[in-house]
Amino acid sequence: MSGIVKINSLPKPHGEHILVKREEPEEETRDSGIIIPHQHRKLSQLGDIVDLGSHSRTTKKGKRIPFDVKIGDQILFKWHAATTVLEFDDIQYLLLKEDDIIVVIN
Repeated sequence: MSGIVKINSLPKPHGEHILVKREEPEEETRDSGIIIPHQHRKLSQLGDIVDLGSHSRTTKKGKRIPFDVKIGDQILFKWHAATTVLEFDDIQYLLLKEDDIIVVIN
């Protein structure tokens, strides 16, 4: 990840990008009863699609292919897919491409 960019409003994804709200990591407690602070928990690979760009991909002939996913879908994405992380109201959003999605859960 290349860092977190704090923003004042949610942007509209451009072109082939998908805006995903990352699920919060579950609270972790060790066997000893120690609660692991939020910033030290493993980040979730689950998220909900918040917004879509204009198209999924473009063919060699310039035809735009629509997305196979839709707003509201819950997805599992590749671990290193999120190169751009946006933070709005203390919630993390990711910009992904459709190829970064492994599974659509619903």
